[in-house]
Amino acid sequence: MPRRAEPRAVFPAPHHDGSALHVEGEAEGAQPGDSVVVRLRVPNGAADAVTLRTVDDGEPRTIEAALDRIDEHESWWRAELHLRHPVQRHRWQVHHGSDSCWVNGAGVVEHDPTDVDDVPISTAAPAPGWARDGVA
Repeated sequence: MPRRAEPRAVFPAPHHDGSALHVEGEAEGAQPGDSVVVRLRVPNGAADAVTLRTVDDGEPRTIEAALDRIDEHESWWRAELHLRHPVQRHRWQVHHGSDSCWVNGAGVVEHDPTDVDDVPISTAAPAPGWARDGVA
């Protein structure tokens, strides 16, 4: 009888996006000065530690992430991000042994990336509903 393949995680690499699953507290009306919780999904065993990197007033800042939960295939890491600017950008650094990689809006990057692909969180008010309905 042939052996069945082991099930694989849906996301075999670290993953973060701007959805409500990954950004908690980005409710309409968030203002500079508010904080949101951001989460990174990592395959189990792929991270010993995770840090969040952002820029405050032109200065890089790192925030140690905490392990939030673990399930059968993945681990979720979380950090609190203070929204100091109308658009606050961030990226993650995943540490595993002596290696590390970055996770930004472009995906997983093994070199030190520039800020251009960092994930933005905007405090701008959303477009009115009628504007979305007017686009064909």
